[in-house]
Amino acid sequence: MISHFIRMFLVPQASALCIRQGVEGPEILLVTSKTTGRWTLPKGTIEAGESADSAALREAFEEAGVTGQVTARPLGHYLYRKRGRLRLRRVSVHSMLVDREWDEFPEAGVRSRRWMPLEKGLPLLKRRIRRVVSRAPAADDGVLSNAQALASSPAMDRSA
Repeated sequence: MISHFIRMFLVPQASALCIRQGVEGPEILLVTSKTTGRWTLPKGTIEAGESADSAALREAFEEAGVTGQVTARPLGHYLYRKRGRLRLRRVSVHSMLVDREWDEFPEAGVRSRRWMPLEKGLPLLKRRIRRVVSRAPAADDGVLSNAQALASSPAMDRSA
């Protein structure tokens, strides 16, 4: 009964917190929303038969043109409702250590992307996303070392 309710009213989505080592420390990659132009994390609907971490990896490439290693275990989740839609979206946020940035990717002409230091990028995100990222272990001063440790742990089962 509960699983039927969840399938009817919750749309599963996945998001990637893309991380790299910048000149002055860890940086996160933000992309613009197609509808509002606000800075956000790459995210999208999990396709049938796809895991959340695979979807996060796919969305990072489609929306931001990056590949790398993504954590199987999410940093956390948040809910939101698209304007005018009944069903809620439940977004699973996964940490991704970026190892390559591509010039050509599916949404290159649709979105802008920008690397930012964590402390400058976080305030640009909506509060519900910021809460997940800032509560996660990867949001402390050791964001890059944490992502690297996760990338080499058994919890990592996806790579580009």
